[in-house]
Amino acid sequence: MQTDTAQRGLLDPDVTGFIAILGLLSSVLRHASDCSSIRSNLQVNTVTLCIRLLHQPVHIVLKARICSLLECVVSDPHYAQLLLQQLEYGRILSTDTSSGLRYELETIETGSEAYPLTCSFLRLLLAITDSLSPRVVLASNAFPTFLQFVIRDVFLRCEQRVCLPTRPAEKWLMISLCLQFLSSFLPLFQELSIDVLSESDRNLQQRLASVIGELLCGNEVLHQILSIPSITPSHSLLKQQISSDGIADSSVLVDFALFDAYSFQVRAIYDAIALVCQLLEVTPEVISRLSLRSQLPGTVSLVTSLASQLLADSHIAMTLLIHITDSLEPNLQLITLQVLRCLSDQLNSDLLVSLFDGYPMAIRAACNELCRSVLFLQQQDLSTDGKNKEESSEQELRRQACSVLLDLLVAHASVEFPSVVSVLLGLPQSLVSIRAPGSVCLLGTLVTFLDSPALVSLHSVLGSKITRLFFLLCSHHDVGFISFSHS
Repeated sequence: MQTDTAQRGLLDPDVTGFIAILGLLSSVLRHASDCSSIRSNLQVNTVTLCIRLLHQPVHIVLKARICSLLECVVSDPHYAQLLLQQLEYGRILSTDTSSGLRYELETIETGSEAYPLTCSFLRLLLAITDSLSPRVVLASNAFPTFLQFVIRDVFLRCEQRVCLPTRPAEKWLMISLCLQFLSSFLPLFQELSIDVLSESDRNLQQRLASVIGELLCGNEVLHQILSIPSITPSHSLLKQQISSDGIADSSVLVDFALFDAYSFQVRAIYDAIALVCQLLEVTPEVISRLSLRSQLPGTVSLVTSLASQLLADSHIAMTLLIHITDSLEPNLQLITLQVLRCLSDQLNSDLLVSLFDGYPMAIRAACNELCRSVLFLQQQDLSTDGKNKEESSEQELRRQACSVLLDLLVAHASVEFPSVVSVLLGLPQSLVSIRAPGSVCLLGTLVTFLDSPALVSLHSVLGSKITRLFFLLCSHHDVGFISFSHS
């Protein structure tokens, strides 16, 4: 048995070699999909040993690599089920803070200011969930322990934990993995929210309802989720020289992938907004029908829908919606527009418009630029020749975001002004300014697009949505009155 120092200090040559072998085996498993015999032999010979080592106080870097290897192994549901059973025994992750992963997080990793084991274990939980399905993991006896570890031990304490200067992205990675774990179960809610359920499904419904109740009760969990979109992603600057001689204790914890926090911060923001979008689907009608309750100290009451909570705090709502202006991060634009669609479908029009009081011009301009970047894309621009896959993927995200925006406008085009449509299209002012030379507005962009048969032919699906939008606007009383009065 090793001491705490052995778990966090220098690696001896044998352990270093073992870590290298585990890394090699992980690479083989990731790329051996066409070599089933190699994959099968590696799994049979390594799974039992890896599980045993997770029970032992070996170096956290070694344990992290073991979890990474098991993450590859559990893509096979047989091994995923085997590992889930081991986790149900409670020796690897227990409620006891004096042993297992909880002890190593609080004592070993926090003392080392590095969290490779926690990150690897969270990835392993996600891999097991993906392999077996969220339904199976939700029904597991280990799920309450997983949930407590993810929320209480990791997510809520991330802000308090210090990370090495060489690992500034690690905090954001942990936050992101926690959010992904929570998000993986919420899609089950629609499936389990029906009235007629089997006994086993009713138990799952109650378990998931308690999770959603905790997320919506307005406590510290929800507050922290809603605070993440308010961060400003920034690139990290290394302020000290990295030890390269292998002597410093922290040298084994240097991870070049964690040097720059920017992409990890963006991913954390995305995962937070994605979770918000899922929680917005829990409408007041669903809350009432299923009697979703919060278990606050000294009181039990129905939870409040997230849409109503966001309406009550316009500042938090705008820290979400302002990501529509993140033109350099189209994935954030897409998920934020989906949030706006959910809010528009649930909130009274006048109340929704009040959320835009601080930044109507910025959001309006961002929506216009988004549509221009998609609708005015010429045929030659659509070719992937000379472009990398990342650029092509970003353009597809912009196209999806533009489609969500147009669906939103069409869905609410008949709503009495002021509405989300009048805010985003700048009505009624844009009906007048659109005729001015050099005018740039979303309404003008859509008109210009329809005036080009080549562009309409190129983007026929989006063109049909825009045509439908103008049909509804021309039938709108407010638009007709304004157009007549300025004719």
